[in-house]
Amino acid sequence: MIRAAAVVAALAVAAATTPVQRGRQIYLRGSGSAPIQAVVGGDASTPIPATVTPCVNCHGYDGRGKNEGGLAPSDLRRSALTKAYATGARTHGPYTKTLLRRAFTMGFDPAGNALDPAMPRYQMSIRDADDLVAYLETLGTTADPGITATSIRIGVLLSPDREKAAAVREVMQAYAAALPEIYGRRLELRFLDLPAGPGARAAAVQAFLAREQPFALAASSLLGAESAIETVVEESGTPAIVSFAASVVPDAHYTFALFGDVAEAIRRHDPGARIFDGKELGTTGRVYVPVALASAAIFDAPPSLEIIVAAPAWSSDVEPEALAELRALSPRGDAARSTQSAALASAKLLAEALRRAGRDVTRESLIDTIESLYRFRTGLTPPLTFGPNRHTGTMGAFLLRVDHAARSLRDPRWVE
Repeated sequence: MIRAAAVVAALAVAAATTPVQRGRQIYLRGSGSAPIQAVVGGDASTPIPATVTPCVNCHGYDGRGKNEGGLAPSDLRRSALTKAYATGARTHGPYTKTLLRRAFTMGFDPAGNALDPAMPRYQMSIRDADDLVAYLETLGTTADPGITATSIRIGVLLSPDREKAAAVREVMQAYAAALPEIYGRRLELRFLDLPAGPGARAAAVQAFLAREQPFALAASSLLGAESAIETVVEESGTPAIVSFAASVVPDAHYTFALFGDVAEAIRRHDPGARIFDGKELGTTGRVYVPVALASAAIFDAPPSLEIIVAAPAWSSDVEPEALAELRALSPRGDAARSTQSAALASAKLLAEALRRAGRDVTRESLIDTIESLYRFRTGLTPPLTFGPNRHTGTMGAFLLRVDHAARSLRDPRWVE
């Protein structure tokens, strides 16, 4: 699933209703009520779209600025902007609203010193400039929701398939109850039963996030409405670890998926592959079937048809200790073990990231921590690796041959 960043930005701007919300879209995506251009390097003759170089690229989601390529972007949090600055020969007073507008449109600090040429000078409407100032004034002034000294509120988006939903709810509740406190905090779970109709799910998630205000989401399902739900998650700023989705978009910041798109793994392995789309298997040749679309029909197909099932995880990944833990948490859950395995793996990933992020964890530090994980072992999945430009834990799939006579899957082979 690939979603154009421009389309997402346009939808987000259309949904923004307050100056702060509109300013956030300018800061994150460079999209305002009218097209915004950016002059970079001092050459005003060749401006570029602000969507190519939005504020977040250098100043980060939290506004602190991140050193990169020899540049040291300024801290844009209100606490930094509203105090005087003095380093070496460069001094200036605090920024006001007017001086902030001048800084990002003309490139001068409060004392009239020219800012670094690498700092874009944005050509924008007065309304968009005011909206951006309104958002900048909020940076560093609001606490992340869902976290207190004694609890961390975690949301779980449950599949419309009620059997799978019940299985995930059971294992997550048992895991949260058994998990030792993390820096004095316990996990406090909130569940949303997604509606059956895919078209209604994004609105349900949006209402859930507004009502429950979770710190993060885990063990969640986006299947069937990935793009719409992920847009809501990204715009809400809620970190999400997704157990059930075809894929996440390439430019996701808040959304992580345990598994990559198995169809993409198939295409990398076999560029000419015929991949089952849920309609006709066929009768001859070879067809690859994503495990999410597999049913008893794969065993009833004629022997003249070679069927290869592609799965993001397989039993060979499951370690005995992890399986024993899963069975202890859900003694009667054998019928939904694969579903529960993915949910529990997500919960383990979240718990590990919370531990590594430390007592003063924020949403942004949680994201940074997940992005630092390399070959993290859940005991239930292949090792998971993430990074700033990689928000899927695995990039491959197990290919399993259908044995028609034995009605079983055989010869698992991992491909990427």
